[in-house]
Amino acid sequence: MANIIMITGEHDNQEAAGHLIEYIYDSPYFREGNSYMTFSYNIAAVTNSFELVQKHYNVISGRRVQHIIIGFKDGEVTLNGLSFIAQQAAWFIGQRFQCCYGIRCGSENHSGYDHIHLAVNVISYVDGKKY
Repeated sequence: MANIIMITGEHDNQEAAGHLIEYIYDSPYFREGNSYMTFSYNIAAVTNSFELVQKHYNVISGRRVQHIIIGFKDGEVTLNGLSFIAQQAAWFIGQRFQCCYGIRCGSENHSGYDHIHLAVNVISYVDGKKY
């Protein structure tokens, strides 16, 4: 069974999205990633995409990005399964909000902890409403 963690109380400055996206993609445990409703899935393109929507709707303060982690027990899901889950989560969230994900196999504290990190722009590209 998946463990879903919503990181709260952080990510409220102008650099927050870029720092989180870099954290997601720049890891020795990173296996694959992608984005939804952004220019591309590299760090700079996703960050720029998030910032453009926020500027368009004049959101210059408060939370800038939501960090979601979906984790699994050792051997609970394959890399193909992780990929499917990540793509479906990004597709669902991406109907209103830009997002990107990174799949990690293992972590600094636990070599068997397979998990997905999602960064979600908290401002909807559809209508400017908050996540």
